[in-house]
Amino acid sequence: MSISFLYARTILGAVLTVALLNFSIEAMGMRWRHTDASDRGYEIFEVYKEHASQKPDVVAIGSSMTRWGLLPPSLKEKAEYNLRQPVEVWNLGLHGGTSTQIDSLLDLAFSNGRQPNVLLLELGPSFWNGARIDNSTLLYWRWFAPLSHTLERAFSQPWEQTNEGLVNSIYGPRALWLNLAPILYPEKRRDRLQKEEKSRLQFGSFWGSNDLRRDLGRHGALPPIAVRAAKAQKSDQLLLVRPWEVPFGWEEQLQSVLRRCEENGTHLIAWVPPVSAELRNGALKEMAEWNLWASSAATSQNFPLWNYIDEPSVLPGMFFNMSHLAPTGAMQVGVLLADRLSPYLKK
Repeated sequence: MSISFLYARTILGAVLTVALLNFSIEAMGMRWRHTDASDRGYEIFEVYKEHASQKPDVVAIGSSMTRWGLLPPSLKEKAEYNLRQPVEVWNLGLHGGTSTQIDSLLDLAFSNGRQPNVLLLELGPSFWNGARIDNSTLLYWRWFAPLSHTLERAFSQPWEQTNEGLVNSIYGPRALWLNLAPILYPEKRRDRLQKEEKSRLQFGSFWGSNDLRRDLGRHGALPPIAVRAAKAQKSDQLLLVRPWEVPFGWEEQLQSVLRRCEENGTHLIAWVPPVSAELRNGALKEMAEWNLWASSAATSQNFPLWNYIDEPSVLPGMFFNMSHLAPTGAMQVGVLLADRLSPYLKK
């Protein structure tokens, strides 16, 4: 047997093994479970499928600007005060998310026959940016889009994204290990359970009650670590919207959202989380292009658009960096949303 034939057979065997593992992981629904060892909050997707009711009142989907910018306990408390009735709110924002993952996020929101009363869809300039190729997008596009979607859309994306997506689409072996590790190692099992409990209590919010208490104590002044992070990440933050392009196939994506909502009796509301004046002023042309597109998209597709991008009640000290809210900012947004959502939630 020649060396070249041996190599070819080994490569073919590896490809078939990966393909089988990918198919098995997806078929068993294990792809979303225990997807990362770091504190990214991905466990919310499994927690939601296990603990959410069949008719949650509000489910939010979008990028990390949704995950950081919406505090479900804050929205829930204000809505319950307004309505004098229980309210259930979940935040399914995805770190590094873009509109290419919208089908996967919809599958989660409506998983197991769930019928949310309101679906809050992020329509911000980061989530809907066809030119966005920053590192976080490259990292998460390949993980949260199904393999068929990755292959189908790969060559319509910028080359950097195509390359990263294809290279990292071999998620089966990694997902298998991440699902087996908590069974094999008690400390990993404890770790997983703690994260799931935290995620359940926060209903998917990136910020917990301790974060909010610390943030309320700083009186609008960013802590030194946040100032350093904001300065170091300025160029990366601007990459979220500069350059900005209308995303490929946006009409079909929005039609898909509308169709799912109509089928389930769900109210669709598009919303835009606040961003800092520094980010808006650093990409004036792109912001103007996005604003024109977002307004016309909402009008043409006939759904409401609640635009908080330059909300005056969200003060400069309520941001963690240029594009993400700190806990106090997320709490303020939750209160604003609760007041506007009340007519949709009244039973």
